[in-house]
Amino acid sequence: MPIIIQQAIYGEHNKAWELLKTTLVDSDVAKKIAFKTDLQDSPPSGIPWQPVIRGFPFDDYYLLVKTYPDTSPDVRPGRVFSHCLGIAKKDLHDIGDLKQLLAHFKDSIDKSIFLERITYHEKTESTPTIRESLKPRFNKAIRGFTNLENHNSTIIWIGQEDYEEVICRFWQLLTPEQRAIFNFGINFNTSEIPTGKINFITTPENIENKFWDSGFCVISKNDSIALTGFFEKFLAGDIEASERLNTFKRAIEALDFSATEINIIEKGITTFENTNTVKDLKLLV
Repeated sequence: MPIIIQQAIYGEHNKAWELLKTTLVDSDVAKKIAFKTDLQDSPPSGIPWQPVIRGFPFDDYYLLVKTYPDTSPDVRPGRVFSHCLGIAKKDLHDIGDLKQLLAHFKDSIDKSIFLERITYHEKTESTPTIRESLKPRFNKAIRGFTNLENHNSTIIWIGQEDYEEVICRFWQLLTPEQRAIFNFGINFNTSEIPTGKINFITTPENIENKFWDSGFCVISKNDSIALTGFFEKFLAGDIEASERLNTFKRAIEALDFSATEINIIEKGITTFENTNTVKDLKLLV
């Protein structure tokens, strides 16, 4: 069933941050969204940043936003321009491919953009992947995701390079419930990162040191790790891990498993695979 997604653009008008145009019938809702589409964290003086994708929940919507530095001569210094897509939260479980939606954003500011409601059809054959060269670095995001409680539920991606690609892939790891509290975008200060969310934040490389003692999972540009655990390998799309899980699934005649259940299965799958040789009763139980 197709999903209808609303659009809106926001920027400076008459020296104030305002709704410029929207497909929402209820303009009061669009105006209410306006404040959240402004950049929530101010960059330090002299720190450049590029147009960035952002995503976060707001009331009954999940908002996908692309925010651009606005250097137009008729706006105040430091202003931005934002193009927003509004997804009803009830539809999040059917949004599997963020890349389809992000394709509606322009590379640079276009204040004259024509807006119409977007009809989203999930393409079952379209599964966002990640480049082989990027996988060792993205592996750290997977490990951070499996240990969110130890990182204040926050992953920091240093530099904006490849950020859009990793967000599209990370989205696939999340359950609909996790997507509803997923927050991503750019931050320049640790104090501005929200609590009570799953955060995947990008920040400029030249202020990386601000995040070193934050307790967050910080992924530097040269980070590279090999995954070892069954659950994290499964999340990374490892073929052997998927085959092991499918064997277990067939053995107990299960239909499917949630991510939480797969995390639990990790504790016993090796014992299951060696039931003929394991003698430890506790393990077998």
